[in-house]
Amino acid sequence: MSRRRHQVSSTSLPLIVGVGRLIIVICFIIQDIGLVYYLVDHFKDPKWWSFLVVFAPAIIAYTVACYMKKKGYSFSWIVWLSYSAALIPMVVIIFDTFAKDLPTTNFWGPNALKSILSITPFIFLLLLYTVNSEYVSKSLELLAVSVTLDCFDSIELLENLLNKSLTLGRELEITILAAACVNILFPALALFELRQEEKGRKRLKKKIKVARAFTQFALFNLVYLFLRSFMWYQYGQDAAIFIAKNIIMAVNASFELCEVCRCCGCQAMRSRRVVPASEVGVEIYAPAKPESVNRQNAPLPF
Repeated sequence: MSRRRHQVSSTSLPLIVGVGRLIIVICFIIQDIGLVYYLVDHFKDPKWWSFLVVFAPAIIAYTVACYMKKKGYSFSWIVWLSYSAALIPMVVIIFDTFAKDLPTTNFWGPNALKSILSITPFIFLLLLYTVNSEYVSKSLELLAVSVTLDCFDSIELLENLLNKSLTLGRELEITILAAACVNILFPALALFELRQEEKGRKRLKKKIKVARAFTQFALFNLVYLFLRSFMWYQYGQDAAIFIAKNIIMAVNASFELCEVCRCCGCQAMRSRRVVPASEVGVEIYAPAKPESVNRQNAPLPF
């Protein structure tokens, strides 16, 4: 009886995971309906309602990732590829054609559009924590924070294309839109990194981690830092908080690259061991002693 109860409890789905799976499907539907409504309302053509089906592959892939027999992150990155393949075209159409013409007094204005796009980072977090995986990754929390912040960063950058009083050059608008769309696609690489770590493919995982950290360092944070600094200098746009964010995340990504490549003394840092100090209730770092010193300090056998 106890064995049977233990098996039921170990295989039962936690309530928070079940609620999270329901919420992510609702988020898919809300974002899909909201973006398609903008297209229908602007072009005055009901044929745009056919775009409601573009999120269906992502929902199907997510269902497979949650309930497949082979547990893990096998399908999580495919879910994001399907999702971004549906989201990016709608973002491009909206921001390249009529986003700046949205009336601010209407409910379906710029604020509603930003709110709908802000669902994207939330979907990424739910995908990380609700996919059917028993593997506990050390990189999970790091990716949850850094990738989510980058997603919000791209939404804040797209906000400049909604400002009617801001007249940007066509080249700058295309650069902002392209950088934001690449950032929407980027979480698939982070999820694929988790998959390789789960499978134990260290060499491939290291290459993907280097590519992901370098992309965060060079493309998102340095490029975003340059764009914001340029708009601050040229157009007087106040972006001090996100400029500081880009600097902090660039430094963080550079340290991560250094740790993976084991350069600049990272190898020496990894060779240190942790010496517990129970009498003070803390842990201190000290270099590992050579074997000759340990033998000298060893107690005598008599």
